[in-house]
Formats: sequence, structure tokens, C-alpha cells
Amino acid sequence: MLEKRIGAYVGIDPTASSLHLGHLLPLMPLYWMYLNGYRAFSLLGGATAKIGDPTGRLTSREDVHREALVMNLAKIHFQLKRLWANVDARGRHYGYEWTWAWKRGTPTNGHWWTNTPMLEVLRRLGTSLRLGPMMSRET
Repeated sequence: MLEKRIGAYVGIDPTASSLHLGHLLPLMPLYWMYLNGYRAFSLLGGATAKIGDPTGRLTSREDVHREALVMNLAKIHFQLKRLWANVDARGRHYGYEWTWAWKRGTPTNGHWWTNTPMLEVLRRLGTSLRLGPMMSRET
């Protein structure tokens, strides 16, 4: 991190209508990285929320209807926008000066996944994935 500027992101699942306390833990280091000149993005999972939960749970999460998903994305985006404005204000208050390296954003992965055909995704990723080790996993 001292030799090359890196970037970081925190993925946020929009299956609920609001951020909660559990989002604070990954967002705080992201905000500190941003204030210290690294690129920082709070990525909304607009496309991944449509897929389901790949974790080791016994049941998959409930499907979120399109209208609810759009509403959740809007609400969380507004909350993140306010949090980022707060981070900028706190940074100015404590003497952090804006530099050319400060870059932040709140994109949603639905913007690029919606326009990318699945065959193109499989073509790009499929050549580097091995199915044997993947199939041996439990989840």
C-alpha cells in the first residue's frame, strides 16, 4: 500500500430496506482508506440480490420482488450518499485535505451485470475455473 495506490470496496446486499449496525464494521476501514488517499467504493448488489444466497445455509433466502429490490436500492443508496457526505465533512473537520487520489463511489453491480450476456461471463471466467475442486465442495 505504500508503493502503489490500491482500491477497496464493501459489498452491500440490498435485500433489506436499510443499512444496519453490521454494515458499520466493513464501512469504517473503507472510510479511513478513502480519507488517506485510496479509492473506495460501497458497491450495492443490485444484480447479486436477484440470484440468491450462496452461503452454507440449509435454505436459500427469500426472493425479493423487483419493486421491493428497487425500493431497497434507492433507500440504501440515499443512506450511503449521506454517509459519504458525512465522511467528507469529518475529514475536513479533522484536517484531511482533498487530493487527486481521493476517489469514491456507490455503484450497483446491476449496471454492468444486466448488460453482460451470461455466455460472455462464462467465456471470460470459465477458462480459469476448474470444475473438479469446485464440485468437491459442500456449498
